[in-house]
Amino acid sequence: HLVGRVRRAGPLLFWGRVDVVQVIASAYAVVAAGALATSRLGLRLFDIREPIVELTAVHYLYAGTGALVLAGAVRGPGRAAGLAVVLTATAPPVVALGFVTGQAVPQVGGAVVMALGVWCTAALQVREAVGSTGASAGRRALLGVSGAAVLAPMVLAVAWAAGQHGDVPHLDVADMVPLHGMPNALGFTVGGLVARRLPGGASQSATRGETRGG
Repeated sequence: HLVGRVRRAGPLLFWGRVDVVQVIASAYAVVAAGALATSRLGLRLFDIREPIVELTAVHYLYAGTGALVLAGAVRGPGRAAGLAVVLTATAPPVVALGFVTGQAVPQVGGAVVMALGVWCTAALQVREAVGSTGASAGRRALLGVSGAAVLAPMVLAVAWAAGQHGDVPHLDVADMVPLHGMPNALGFTVGGLVARRLPGGASQSATRGETRGG
């Protein structure tokens, strides 16, 4: 699937926003599958232990692939939509570098970058939910829920990352699952993706008709 995406995208110099989102999102899905297999086989790479290996699979699926697809679907004024894509695409490998090296700057910095990326997407989704008169009520409601669901949970993520390197109050992993993971995965990612499958008026038509170079 990933190889097919790259082939269809053509030469790198001619990639548009859609190509970037599709290829990187597919790559993150491959990473998620690899991390899940590593976890289930009981292997240890880079001396990273459970539950971090399993959580790597979860994060690359939802915060990597899912969040990036949502970032690629939003539209907004100026460069806001493009910024959402850049930040969301950049964050996962930066966070991974932090875990592999044990360094605070990439781990905390990556969490901050991811938070900014999904907040940008969330803001544009709420903007669309409020202003998209041609969209169905269900679509607008889900976009609103998706936009709101990610706000506080990402503060918890940044606090957790900072807490691994300093005296910063943070939740443990067990508490992060219901208070950070579930709202992000189900509220933001799944809610947003389902919204994109519902009737959406002009915004949806523009997304479907977007050229590769757009």
